Amino acid sequence: MTERKILTSRFGELKISKEKVLSFPQGIVGFPKCHQFTVIEYQAPFSWLQSLDDPDLAFVVVDGQKLAFQYPYQASLSEVIDLQKKDPYLILTLIVIRESLRDATVNLKAPIYINLRNNQGFQLILDEEKLATKANLWDSLTK
Repeated sequence: MTERKILTSRFGELKISKEKVLSFPQGIVGFPKCHQFTVIEYQAPFSWLQSLDDPDLAFVVVDGQKLAFQYPYQASLSEVIDLQKKDPYLILTLIVIRESLRDATVNLKAPIYINLRNNQGFQLILDEEKLATKANLWDSLTK
């Protein structure tokens, strides 16, 4: 197992095994030059999506399966990250923490799909009116 050391502004020095490196061929919206990330487990249901290209860039994320809205498999991802219907995958949604934690929002419109077979990720922008970019996090989580 090969490990990579990175120095981050939030977590200090981290040792990341090769198996934990996620590749985003097209980056993340707004950060096209950041192509490698890792997920740092935090306090359920929250995690951090830490950039390995920019030590200052980390997103608070929540598992999309914990949300009231259920994201379906997206066939279009087969072309981008080789995601096939039989593949295991993870869906992450970005969280924005406001002044008060109870005002935190989740971006339901732009989930991040990660193909767990090949560790490739892609942020998909969904064209569904019912999905908000700033939905109340607590209303969106399943009980």
